[in-house]
Amino acid sequence: TTLFRSGIDSLTVNFDKPATVGSATSLNLFNSTTGQSIGLSAATLVNNGSTSVTWDLSAVTLTDGRYTAELPATATTANLAQTFAFEFFKLVGDVDGDGFVNFNDFFAVDVNFNTSGSPYRPGDADGDGLVNFNDFFAVDANFNASVALLSLDFGDAPDSATFPTTL
Repeated sequence: TTLFRSGIDSLTVNFDKPATVGSATSLNLFNSTTGQSIGLSAATLVNNGSTSVTWDLSAVTLTDGRYTAELPATATTANLAQTFAFEFFKLVGDVDGDGFVNFNDFFAVDVNFNTSGSPYRPGDADGDGLVNFNDFFAVDANFNASVALLSLDFGDAPDSATFPTTL
């Protein structure tokens, strides 16, 4: 499965047993491209206390770039065996998740044109759940942009970034 990177609206961490995260701000998020830490006070936790905890980032603005997220070992109960870190990227217009905005993204919009569904689905470059001319415009506006792929980015998660960890 490809992670469609035109927008990231949630991050999910899977645990091997139920875990409770202290707060959404327990996750440290860093934009490696800009060198800035990203505040998560507007984020919310979904399914906290389960084996799959999601950070809802719909109220957090992520600019294009490479990101590193770090969940400290002491941020959950029971504590993680070690600090857990993962990397991902976001690039508006990159609807196929390859790190480049190019003709492949135009093609993805074209073959999915005039369909609707979940935000950032195949072809939905602007995240409104519809594949229409606005998505062509989003790809065009960022055409030839790229973000280098990251060493830990497997690109195999579905619509939200999902990463496993062990307590």
